[in-house]
Amino acid sequence: MPQILDDFEDLSRWLPVTSGLARLRIAGEPGRHGTAMRLDFDFRGGGGFVVARRELSLALPESYDICFDVHGTAPRNALELKLSDPGGRNVWWCRQEAFEFPEDWRTVRIRDDDIRFAWGP
Repeated sequence: MPQILDDFEDLSRWLPVTSGLARLRIAGEPGRHGTAMRLDFDFRGGGGFVVARRELSLALPESYDICFDVHGTAPRNALELKLSDPGGRNVWWCRQEAFEFPEDWRTVRIRDDDIRFAWGP
């Protein structure tokens, strides 16, 4: 049974995190189903990263998928989903290199076996 982790009606729990000269603004807008989270970002000619971060306490079952809908206009770039333990010391991730942002809404499905240990003690 699908579980909705965020309906994006209240974006105050999401924090923009950037590095270097990069800028990120998080806002709401009409989405595919209800409200969507809009990420306006600009690397301002340099490298770095932009992250929309939210803390969420969730016990994951042995088998799961994480799905979200996406569309946008942006150059190809890495798209990452990161999960961490409660202390934030151990991180697991799924990284899609050269992600192409679709003009029309598309569902991204990340299966549990797509998520790998990234770093930690």
